[in-house]
Amino acid sequence: MNDRPSHPLSTTPLELDSDLRLHAQRLQLGRAELLTDALTLPFNDIESRLAQFALNTSTQQAEQLRKGMKHYLGRLNSNPLIPLQFRLKVLNRFEQELDLFDADMTAAVLNSHKIAVEMVQKAARDKNSYYPILVDMLSSAMELALKLLLISLEKYQAASIIATRQFFELAKLALAVSSTLNNQFPEKNARLNSVICKFELLRLLDFYSKTGNEQKQTWKELQHHIGSLQAGLYRSGEADIPLNGDRFLVTNLNRPNNSAMVLAEVPAPLQYDCIIIPIDKLISRLSMAVEHIRSILGNPEHQKELYTEEAMTTTLIGGKAILAALAGQKRSGKRSDMPDTQALIEWDCSKALSSFASGIDHSQPGSMLNHSSPSQWLVINHNAQGACLERLSYKAMTGYVGSLIGFHCLTDDEKPRLGFVRWAKEIKTGEQRLGIAFLQGRMQLLQGMISGGSEDMDLKRSWPVLITAVNENKLTGLFPDNRIYRNMTFALIKDNKRFHYRINRIIEKGPNYSRCECVRAKVKGKSET
Repeated sequence: MNDRPSHPLSTTPLELDSDLRLHAQRLQLGRAELLTDALTLPFNDIESRLAQFALNTSTQQAEQLRKGMKHYLGRLNSNPLIPLQFRLKVLNRFEQELDLFDADMTAAVLNSHKIAVEMVQKAARDKNSYYPILVDMLSSAMELALKLLLISLEKYQAASIIATRQFFELAKLALAVSSTLNNQFPEKNARLNSVICKFELLRLLDFYSKTGNEQKQTWKELQHHIGSLQAGLYRSGEADIPLNGDRFLVTNLNRPNNSAMVLAEVPAPLQYDCIIIPIDKLISRLSMAVEHIRSILGNPEHQKELYTEEAMTTTLIGGKAILAALAGQKRSGKRSDMPDTQALIEWDCSKALSSFASGIDHSQPGSMLNHSSPSQWLVINHNAQGACLERLSYKAMTGYVGSLIGFHCLTDDEKPRLGFVRWAKEIKTGEQRLGIAFLQGRMQLLQGMISGGSEDMDLKRSWPVLITAVNENKLTGLFPDNRIYRNMTFALIKDNKRFHYRINRIIEKGPNYSRCECVRAKVKGKSET
């Protein structure tokens, strides 16, 4: 057993002697290099190029820098004789510019961090003066893992199973070592706590059901409230857990790839090692923020308060998304499996509306089968409310969620339907799935147009409009365009007559549609004929 020198810190954590199983990639370059000009000068050159690149970015420069940085990291990873302080200097400098690069560059820096973590962990087994350095190293590695998770979710890709397991092995060691520092380094504890809480909530937030803008807004709102959270490590068999509150986020470290559970109470004694995050304060803060913005929007006098529209939208969308995730809202209703059933998806909203009309009114042209743009999917399950679809493809899935699409199940008795893409996920490389919610209720398709001064111009500025609700002089319409704006006037054609309307309120917008409340409008010099 190692003879650890005395130190004012607490006792040595058991996790320090564990194997982190980081599987860091070490290039074999044939020889080990000492810290000489052969290593320092290339780093100085990269630093200079990074400073220039930040001021004058270009695709060619980015590619050259990426190659140079990756090559340099390879030399760093293969050379165990390089002093730790210089290794950390290089990694910290590269981390400052990660936003300029892609996931591959982030993964390369993370790999170098894994090697440095293993080196510091080994040193800390003999000298606990390395504990603060180890906590910093672990936090840096976890921040890179968090960035990679965010990149994956933004692309609607499943989180890496190995990377998630490694994150929690790093987190377990970091929390154990941090607990021995006796609050001597509060800034290190705050940084560690922040990255663990962000990672766990990000996994819980279901970014697969958010549009790109909703993802950004939710992530921004989460970071605003992350300081109200505190993560703690608790071990199997512990019966006395000093936590108060009504709701807790609990991660079972025996099953790290399962999302954290939201529990009303922590079971004691614990049956597994876990990370526990009390969330009462977070829920309270979010609820108050959302209600405050709602009150401002509902009272014109309060709208004089200094809130930008962007800030209010971020709080509403992001806050509601986080609260929904913490409430554990799930999809209701069972679906029937439909083995070997194919379906066509029409992504062009105008064509989808026309295909839907052909299904309910055979006088309307435009069967989806005749269009060139539909993509073919396999139906996994299906019911009256929606369907789950799957296909093999390497195309990016960005831009799918929130779209209004046409759905045609290729069976003898199925008519074309309209639906919204509620979630998208790449289960594994090339295997993609979609969740569709069907549009329900009575609907009527009419032709809409904006007058352009001539019949030719009118036709160029026309689109199908799906009427989903009618109430006296108001109606609700779905337009196959997300560039519709408030107070826009247009005409609906019914029985060869034009009826003029004005957009009174935009109810919602998706990537390819707008749902609006419309009221009758009087247009000077025009009569409804």
